[in-house]
Amino acid sequence: MTPAASAARSGELNPNTYFVDWKNNVPAGWSVWNPAKGCSVKPRPDESGRSSVVELVPSPEGFVDFSCNTLKAKEVGISAGDSLLIEVELRADADAPLELMLKMLPATSGVDLHLPYTGEGVWRTLRISVTVPAVEVESVDFAVRLRGVKQGTLALVRRVSIMLTSPL
Repeated sequence: MTPAASAARSGELNPNTYFVDWKNNVPAGWSVWNPAKGCSVKPRPDESGRSSVVELVPSPEGFVDFSCNTLKAKEVGISAGDSLLIEVELRADADAPLELMLKMLPATSGVDLHLPYTGEGVWRTLRISVTVPAVEVESVDFAVRLRGVKQGTLALVRRVSIMLTSPL
């Protein structure tokens, strides 16, 4: 059984929810776009020193996409009528423009969300709940994006949970 399928049995589709495991300078199961332009992420201790958070490091133009690896619907058991609950704990400097992106493929699924958020300088938990449409979904993509920030802007992600719940 794949790690994704094993995690799905408990409802959690992101097996690296707290970014404990790292591989090739990114949290395991995650990627950064576009490292060739200077985008990256790095581990950073949180204020308590108890856990690590992910610092988003944008390109000189102020952009970075921090993406969960594509979730294949059949592998993790996503079906029409299921619900996905995404919770993101993050902190960004005041006025830092971020975006949470959730997309289900094929495009005919009708789920292509780009939810803007402006940093407030404090930790926030953002929640998104989406019902899987009646069309056959092939995959789900999720990303946290910084959009046009000034150099030196701080943006941290502590946790990303992607929970699958079946209809009652």
